[in-house]
Amino acid sequence: MGSTIQIWQDSGRYVGTGITGDLFIDKNTTGFLVANHQTGDFYSKRGGDISGDVSVLGSSGLYVSGDIQIQSGVSYHSTVATGNGDKIDWSVGNIQYQDNSSAVSTFNFLNAKDGQTLTLYVKNPTVSDQSVNFVSGAPNAVMMPADAEGNNTAPKITANRTNVYTFIKINTGIFTSYVTGYDYR
Repeated sequence: MGSTIQIWQDSGRYVGTGITGDLFIDKNTTGFLVANHQTGDFYSKRGGDISGDVSVLGSSGLYVSGDIQIQSGVSYHSTVATGNGDKIDWSVGNIQYQDNSSAVSTFNFLNAKDGQTLTLYVKNPTVSDQSVNFVSGAPNAVMMPADAEGNNTAPKITANRTNVYTFIKINTGIFTSYVTGYDYR
């Protein structure tokens, strides 16, 4: 496949090649849109379906106005290892994991966006319980639910176990839920 695009209207009229800028496709237009290095915006001019395999690559993401409906297939996020550092950069992925909690006791959140759901597991490969803390800004925006004693602290990760945390950023708070004690080694 080359980098040339050829557009034909549904009437059979040839529109052009090498088009840059905004690209409007009539909902009745048929054929193939093949391009390797196209730039600009791609629209269905009258709100019709864009069907077939669609890939969006690049660092600027996909912006959708309106609802998204997945009729078949799956939706998933790639997982990202945090490494052994104390920083969790949520701009690199919504699902992350830390396999060595003994290396870090406090995790600092970076780049969490309002409305974002963040999932993290932290594994404790040692033979002793590990304390863990999550921090975002000052004052700390990460909120823990109260435990049975009324404390709002993160639960310890017991020896040779893994805890899974879900964080949801709403307004200025990051609200936490968790499941503890998975036997995941």
